[in-house]
Amino acid sequence: MSRFCHPGRIYYGILVLVALAGLPGCAPTVMVSSRTAARRSHSLLRPEEYAALSRAWAEAMQFKQEYYQFPDHGREWNRMLAQLEWATARHRPYPHLIHGPASRRWVSLTFDDGPDPRTTPLVLDVLHATRVPATFFLIGRNAERHPNLVRRIVAEGHVLGNHSYHHIYLTRISPENARTELAACSKVIRLITGRSPRYYRPPGGHFDDSLVETGRQLGMRLVDWTDTLGDWQSPSPSLLLRHALGMLRPGGIMLWHDDIPVTAEVLLAFIQEARARGYRFVPLRAFERPAQDRRLDRPAPVRATVPFTRRAPRPPST
Repeated sequence: MSRFCHPGRIYYGILVLVALAGLPGCAPTVMVSSRTAARRSHSLLRPEEYAALSRAWAEAMQFKQEYYQFPDHGREWNRMLAQLEWATARHRPYPHLIHGPASRRWVSLTFDDGPDPRTTPLVLDVLHATRVPATFFLIGRNAERHPNLVRRIVAEGHVLGNHSYHHIYLTRISPENARTELAACSKVIRLITGRSPRYYRPPGGHFDDSLVETGRQLGMRLVDWTDTLGDWQSPSPSLLLRHALGMLRPGGIMLWHDDIPVTAEVLLAFIQEARARGYRFVPLRAFERPAQDRRLDRPAPVRATVPFTRRAPRPPST
């Protein structure tokens, strides 16, 4: 039984809520009217679904605020929690993709956090010109705002994935709210394109056994990555290109972000150099094989983390 996803989580959740009541500035977040007003112009979901999403967002922001009360925003504690969360799913059978065959110089490109009207078209232009397939893990609210861009991604032969509706860490909110986030994103994609996504990638790569079960119930395969390039930090083009080429490996699933301008700047040069080194770009489906549905046995990865949590005890104050 997982220490995060079963009765013990409820106990710890109560402790955190009690603690929040005594912390200054930690009143429950209230969704401001501007967010609601902005959403009405591109609404695809029912009012009750938006209400549920607002609760998920409020819960995430509430616990984020709590962690700002601790030294260094609780980062060290949070990093440890990420390892523990991941360990709950380590030996559990579930559909997932982490890497392709190490015997072939195949690489699959994935892009997170779009669509973005400024930079996603530039990324698509490069992929179209070079005939490279990719998978785009969309944030639901971004897809809702830019449906024509979502349709273009599909029309040009790429695959869509679920990256949650709000891009909040799904292991740091209740399982019910995590399901709301994933289900809403899938519904938005289905209403725009006519088909539901087959893949999902939890924001930050954070998942545990409860989230794995939710993804399975929603009919999706979890996709992790072998290499994250750090483009979200907006390095110089030369540094990002050098870093990306240095991380090329057979069977790699490379994580880019199509909402970052520097990604669009270096993508063409990266593809050209990778091909010169003998690499072939393939869609994620080329990496699917039955063995990957059994269990996850690699060492726990080091994750980028944010300073809030839901499914574990609070750190001791110092």
